[in-house]
Amino acid sequence: ADAEVLEVIVECKDLIDREVAGIDGETRLEAHTLGEEQVIRVRALSACLGEGAHPYYLFLAEGMRFEARLAIDACDFSVDEVFALDDHLEDLGIGELSFDIDPAAFIEALRAERFRVANRFQLALPKYPGVIRLSSIDDEVLERHARAFIASRKPE
Repeated sequence: ADAEVLEVIVECKDLIDREVAGIDGETRLEAHTLGEEQVIRVRALSACLGEGAHPYYLFLAEGMRFEARLAIDACDFSVDEVFALDDHLEDLGIGELSFDIDPAAFIEALRAERFRVANRFQLALPKYPGVIRLSSIDDEVLERHARAFIASRKPE
């Protein structure tokens, strides 16, 4: 797992927990140098689940989990690293969110956010721990992973 991103999640969690007066969560998140690629995940999930439904650091963590799993197919990312990411997030007290959204709506939100800042659909996926690469994703692979990921998040 990328130690810098995990550090940013902790910082964002702390800031959101303290509720800095006069600044909304999205501004705080962007102010902490997450970069546009990470904010895409947050905005896409937020668009599907509702603005303010959960703290932004939870949306970020879920985006990291999704993209790590997607990277197994797209970038030959190690399954062991996916499990390590899950363990690191759990160690930070950041559990998995339960939600039920339409996979097509999630993909559309990802595309809308990505095309807001670029003219090509690429996602920042881990290639190796600490190495992130903008990657084009085959539609079938993206749809399969979105369906599987969302199915794993449905409330029991």
